[in-house]
Amino acid sequence: MEISPLVGDLAVGGISGYCCGYFFKKVAKLAAFIIGGYTISLYLLARQGIITVHGDKLEALFGSFLSKSSNLVTTVGLIGTGAVPGVYLGWKSG
Repeated sequence: MEISPLVGDLAVGGISGYCCGYFFKKVAKLAAFIIGGYTISLYLLARQGIITVHGDKLEALFGSFLSKSSNLVTTVGLIGTGAVPGVYLGWKSG
């Protein structure tokens, strides 16, 4: 069993994981900004009496989105094993 292909797979996984982690953190910040602004605008309009916000339905919408996104399944091989710490490092540096 040669070590060189294993090291290459781990390195590719680590580098791609780092890039993905960095990208996901930037996208998550942008999404949080947009969703937060949207939610604040809804409640400001509701306070002015322009619209009516049903908080329970809004909570159900976001709850179903979070449960669907948490059920994602990934295949982990050598590249995936190298990607896990890479994603973590990319997230921390982003």
